[in-house]
Amino acid sequence: MPFSRSFFILCLTLASAQVHAAEWKECERAKLRQLKLEQRTQTGGKSAQKSRSGKTASSRRNAAALDEWLWKNCRSYSSELRRLEQNQM
Repeated sequence: MPFSRSFFILCLTLASAQVHAAEWKECERAKLRQLKLEQRTQTGGKSAQKSRSGKTASSRRNAAALDEWLWKNCRSYSSELRRLEQNQM
């Protein structure tokens, strides 16, 4: 009996520690936001003013953070997100 109780507690602990995958709508919104940020950085160009280059760097960081979040939480939707990206281009 003690083994089954400790096994049950271990299973509950592992289940609660798992990262919950995001839902499709969350992933879709994040991907669209990331694409928008990436487009903003690409249109900044080299001739951008100094204040604009700061915004561009911030947009790049935000896009990178979104990319990491997508990688961690939306792997199961990778093909759908790829299709979404292709449709936006």
